[in-house]
Amino acid sequence: MLQGISRLSPADVEGYRRFTRYSKTIYDLTSDIFIFRSFSDFSSLLTWKSLRTLLQIWKIDPFRTVHRAVSTYFKDPRLVQVFDRYATYNGSNPYQAPATLNIIPHVEYCIGGYYSRGGIYRINASLQAVAEVVGVKFFLNTPVKRILVSGGRTSGVELECGDVVSSDAVISNADAVYTLSALVDDRRWARQLSDVEPSSSGLVLLWGVKAQHPQLAHHNIFFSSNYGKEFDELFVRRIPPSDPTVYVSVTSKTDPDHAPPGCENWFVLVNMPYLNGAENGVDEQAVRGRVLEKLREVGIDVEGKILFEHVIAPRDFQRRFNAHRGSIYGISSNDRRAAFLRPQNRVRNVKGLYLCGGAAHPGGGMPLVIISGKLAAELCARDLA
Repeated sequence: MLQGISRLSPADVEGYRRFTRYSKTIYDLTSDIFIFRSFSDFSSLLTWKSLRTLLQIWKIDPFRTVHRAVSTYFKDPRLVQVFDRYATYNGSNPYQAPATLNIIPHVEYCIGGYYSRGGIYRINASLQAVAEVVGVKFFLNTPVKRILVSGGRTSGVELECGDVVSSDAVISNADAVYTLSALVDDRRWARQLSDVEPSSSGLVLLWGVKAQHPQLAHHNIFFSSNYGKEFDELFVRRIPPSDPTVYVSVTSKTDPDHAPPGCENWFVLVNMPYLNGAENGVDEQAVRGRVLEKLREVGIDVEGKILFEHVIAPRDFQRRFNAHRGSIYGISSNDRRAAFLRPQNRVRNVKGLYLCGGAAHPGGGMPLVIISGKLAAELCARDLA
């Protein structure tokens, strides 16, 4: 990383070193409290470490935005753009989100991210296999009509087919707003959550490409020429970006079995605004055209080489996954209070009901979703005991 920065902008090498120290400080002060513990259990927060964080709250940088903080460490606008992007890891706006989100680069660069051989879905399959060994039963393609609540306590779920599955507790990893409004009909919670700004949505293009591109890596990002304008369009004007940043993942670079010989599998993601309610979605073909044009600008012309295409648009996230207003990460972090507004893992006014997943504490993205499930399971086990 240092070599790459020294080639791009030698004057920013020391800034990067300072930035990594700053990012680690945020992680050291907040991870135990805001990531690995549930706010549902206040007793676990009453620790010396929590008090130490409160006494040094200025060190977690909650009062500046991500962009403002990043700009103090890097002179080259391209590097500022690179590190601003980390706010989008949970669907937020770097020009609005608190600089505390600068914790993410420490996780990626200093702790490390890992690829699961076979693809990210192998994590799901492995967890299911382990669960079945200890006796867990899975009912796939079985829609739930509602979570049964009586006297302030859950007693199981009713399926769309009319069958009832009784249980002492229910853990929902569906979207939190959907769970509390459609499955439980808790209007107070649903109304409160509906007033909180959702995260961004996205347009995903899944392409099977009959060609190989040695200039591409596993992960590739093609930035917009005006990042400020892109986020103004996404979060203020709430329209598809006129010059979108395009992320392209080609897992066959790491996992050759993911594509036939001579071909590549492309996962293309463009950030989109969350659904405003009245509209049916975005003009998919217009966005697709912008993506292809942006790729042509950097010398990659794939339009005539696409053998397979599947599109997932914001309305698909809402329709297929019950994602509130098509958001990918639940609520955004464009507010200093966001960490406290995110739905907690234990639902206070319904005993035996727990939430996990990207729309619940601690947040979106596979690592946090796994932690969310762990926190919900621990709370559930403790309560049942």
